[in-house]
Amino acid sequence: MFSTLNDIIVKRPFSVLLLSFYVITIYAGQQEPVKITSPDSLTQRSYAELERNFREAKPDSAKAERYVRAYLKKSKAEKDTLKQARAYEFLSQLSILSDKEKYADSIISLTKTIKNRSYPARGYLMKAVVLQILGKYKASFDQLSKAHEYAIENNNTSQQLYIDYQIGLLKNDLGEHEEALIIFRSYLQKAEQRYEEDKKNYTGLYTRALFALGDAYNRNEKYDSATIINKKGLEIALKDNSGIQPVYFTMSIGITAYLEKKYTIALDSLKKTVKTLMRGEDPGNLMVCYLYMGKTYTDQGRAEIAVPYFKKIDSIAEKTLDVFPELREGYEILINYYEKKADLKNELNYIKRLMAVDSLLDSNYKYLSKTIDQEYDTPQLMLKKEKLIESLNKDKLLFRAGVISLLIIVVVISSIAYGYYQRQRSIRAELEALIRKIALEENEEPVAADTEGLSKSPKISEEAVKKILDGLKRFVEEKQFLNSSISSSNGLANLIGTNNKHLARVIHINEQKNFNTYINDLRIDHALKRLRNDTIFRQYKIKAIAKESGYDTAQTFSTNFRKRIGLLPHEYIQKIETNGNSKN
Repeated sequence: MFSTLNDIIVKRPFSVLLLSFYVITIYAGQQEPVKITSPDSLTQRSYAELERNFREAKPDSAKAERYVRAYLKKSKAEKDTLKQARAYEFLSQLSILSDKEKYADSIISLTKTIKNRSYPARGYLMKAVVLQILGKYKASFDQLSKAHEYAIENNNTSQQLYIDYQIGLLKNDLGEHEEALIIFRSYLQKAEQRYEEDKKNYTGLYTRALFALGDAYNRNEKYDSATIINKKGLEIALKDNSGIQPVYFTMSIGITAYLEKKYTIALDSLKKTVKTLMRGEDPGNLMVCYLYMGKTYTDQGRAEIAVPYFKKIDSIAEKTLDVFPELREGYEILINYYEKKADLKNELNYIKRLMAVDSLLDSNYKYLSKTIDQEYDTPQLMLKKEKLIESLNKDKLLFRAGVISLLIIVVVISSIAYGYYQRQRSIRAELEALIRKIALEENEEPVAADTEGLSKSPKISEEAVKKILDGLKRFVEEKQFLNSSISSSNGLANLIGTNNKHLARVIHINEQKNFNTYINDLRIDHALKRLRNDTIFRQYKIKAIAKESGYDTAQTFSTNFRKRIGLLPHEYIQKIETNGNSKN
């Protein structure tokens, strides 16, 4: 009944977490033009056949949706509530994040009053997952609690086990570590019982339970127990790789060893983990390894060796924009290191970088921001930054004191202040102009397509031009550009039913853009409009905003966002919030 994503994601200090989500596909692919029968004829098929058709067609989201719509239409006609709920689950798998919550609400509303083993708990679970992705941890916990009540009432032990696990993770995120430990102990006992009965099918469940419990022991400073559990998990993972990969147990062993001040063991385990992770794509956990290696060397008094590891973290974070609260400690160590070295330039640089990280953390972890252990909070960083700038300026003034008069000093300081003021005015003016431009573009009538100029081309017929323009119009009106699988002109050409060269020529002549600029402008303009008008959307994590805007990664989204308006997403959001009125 439940599936999990076996991805390891570090969330809190002293531990590593496995977040397993009820699988709801964010975006499905789109390959060839849809050529299937109408929904009316499809409703003649059985539910089992339609579900099989849907699963087989999933890589082609448009085709898969036709089968689901037929499934839904059939269930409504037959007034089959449970089948309707099932259809909404399928639609959720094909939809963007904001629609997933709506489908979850539809399932809850449909099944709230019926007696069924799986519903309405499944609806509450789906909603909890969406809320957790958005960083709304307390709201997610409320939905999980409701799901748990129904799972108990309906005696669904599989649901109860899965919900217990998710509640344990949320308890940890909310700082309730003792309660999480109790939950994960019980979870392991139940998982172990199933594993002993069927090792082939329950290795994933069991290793996940071991990993979660080892993490919980770390959080509660029970390091001996954590070591025993992690070694047991590693032993099983080495024999059967169908569950959590061995490298993550090795990493957890290294972190536990660091917490016990067993630095030789810690470095040995973490170095092995880094060697493996560098062959794959897991920058988040690579940063975690660098963090604990840097902390190990720092505790040993080997700051010169530690510093490069913290710099590696900064390099990855700047590139991926993927940060989490524990990374602050690395920046704080760098700031203190350069302060002791009296290296004001580098100290100022890492204060600025920490402020940038704090800005991202505020966007992505605002519901947990009060629990983050910070040596420097933002006001202190601002004050420290200003003092450093003042110190640097004083050093420069002293160096030039013999040749520069008091009058020139005043002029220099005034120029700096005036330049800063002008830059701030310029940024604000650009932002306001951008917002006005978006508002105007939303109210403008569309410019007539240059069909005449295109049709004169000996290579494209007037009929072909009209077909492409009509297809582009539907593409924009139906917001199909939000489908991240359409990443090339070939994908769009297949969707419209034309060839790549004709499509590229039409876009170039009619839009004065190449394909990449065309689709990125559509996506970024969509994001700008939502951010400007939707206060809830502005609270999303940057990753979630990227997904909602048609991008697979926050990095690609942020790069194109800055290219379009000259600001990063979190900077744009801050400017809107500062203005106090998203309409201005």
